[in-house]
Amino acid sequence: MLCSPAFAYHKFSEPYFKNSEDVFEFVTNGNHQVYILFIYNPQWAAEEIHHPMKARYDLERSELQKIIGQYGRNIHYSEINVASGDFTQLLQEVGINTADLDKYPVTVAIDDGHGVWVQGPREYHRIKQVIDQFEANPESHWY
Repeated sequence: MLCSPAFAYHKFSEPYFKNSEDVFEFVTNGNHQVYILFIYNPQWAAEEIHHPMKARYDLERSELQKIIGQYGRNIHYSEINVASGDFTQLLQEVGINTADLDKYPVTVAIDDGHGVWVQGPREYHRIKQVIDQFEANPESHWY
């Protein structure tokens, strides 16, 4: 979108991850910034614009980006398509079963290598609570 603010472009254009190691390197650097990983497994072909899982993905992604857009540059958002590389180790470390991705995308919030994940219909509001807690007290690891 041409009229979007520059910070939104920056925030939603994070690195492309090829595998779990790329993700680990990015989110464990200890800089007290919050990383949001939107993890999904596309079960639709490019031409299937009305696939039920694509509709869920589009809704969750859109609403999550609206929430993240409120925070500025301290929140980094990245999408991980698990079909685009080897993310087995990431899913194991976070505790996500690939079958979990068959119903809804999973959103992971990470600060200094520690974090939580949420999944389900309209769970993006829980991510807002997590981000607020991370920003209020990044050293607490309250979860």
